Amino acid sequence: MNSSLNKWLMPQFGQLQIYQITTEMLQQFLSNARVKPKTVRNLFITLKLIWVTAKAWGYAEKDICEGIVLPTMNLPDKKWFTEDQMKQIICEANEPYKSMFWICAETGIRGGELCALKVEDLNLDHRVLAVRRSVWKGELQTTKSKKGVRTFAISSQLRDI
Repeated sequence: MNSSLNKWLMPQFGQLQIYQITTEMLQQFLSNARVKPKTVRNLFITLKLIWVTAKAWGYAEKDICEGIVLPTMNLPDKKWFTEDQMKQIICEANEPYKSMFWICAETGIRGGELCALKVEDLNLDHRVLAVRRSVWKGELQTTKSKKGVRTFAISSQLRDI
């Protein structure tokens, strides 16, 4: 948010009183920003949070964020392996990659979560794998969100491996 404020919002709106900013001004700013749609959304979210506080504190009366049209995000086509391709990759891989590829194929966990797995995250008696942490840029950390902490049932074949 600091980056959004300092790089974009303050240069654009910093010289104005909050009540002087209009929906039209905001729409023009967001529409003309030469950044990716995700960045436009982040700018909008930052401004919307500011506006909620401004209204609560009595600095603004109307919601200028209402009616704003954000750019659509073109999501890239995701590529994936077929079941047969995954079986072939797993069969031809040597350990520890064989187990790692199999865990990913069977659970769908992220690479950072896979690299953060510890022995205590596996309950082989109950065939369960728990995701409790992740690795980012070589550092162990918590998952991205509370929903990121989750448990997966694993097959008896994967348990045996």
